[in-house]
Amino acid sequence: MKKRFLEASAMLMMLLSISFSVQSCGLFDEDVPDTPAEPSTPSNPKDDEAPSLVGTWVLKSETWILHSDDAEDREDVDRGFSQITFKEDGTAEYQEEDPDEKRGYVKWAVDGDKLRIDLGESGPDDFLIGTFTLDGNTLTYSYHWEDYYGKWVDNTKTYNTVWEKK
Repeated sequence: MKKRFLEASAMLMMLLSISFSVQSCGLFDEDVPDTPAEPSTPSNPKDDEAPSLVGTWVLKSETWILHSDDAEDREDVDRGFSQITFKEDGTAEYQEEDPDEKRGYVKWAVDGDKLRIDLGESGPDDFLIGTFTLDGNTLTYSYHWEDYYGKWVDNTKTYNTVWEKK
């Protein structure tokens, strides 16, 4: 009797381990890309009267909010001239007063009230991610920086910007 119990227990353990290993193999069947997916083409409201990000925007003000464990500090920043041109194909041109600050690679995508801007020299390196609102010719964008390949996220600083459409 004891022998049959041990045999049944061993058989049950073997079946459970086989079913677990078969089930868990399915979790890794999909290929995981080395790089994140490209941002999708920007989605803008279908309503022709709805405001669109497409066009050239000039920076009017910028405030940095520095986050720490015990406080939150605000710092107004004067970056000088800065503008971004969002194109319908999901690319953009970003330019600051210093011509060396022009980015060779800029793509953007919208998902609801979320705006993501990928930046780099000849390909993506970092991205800005945050929320935006449009009010006529005024764009307000609050974001933080992240590494395109997921190596770091800067949650210590939030950038609040106000842009005016040209």
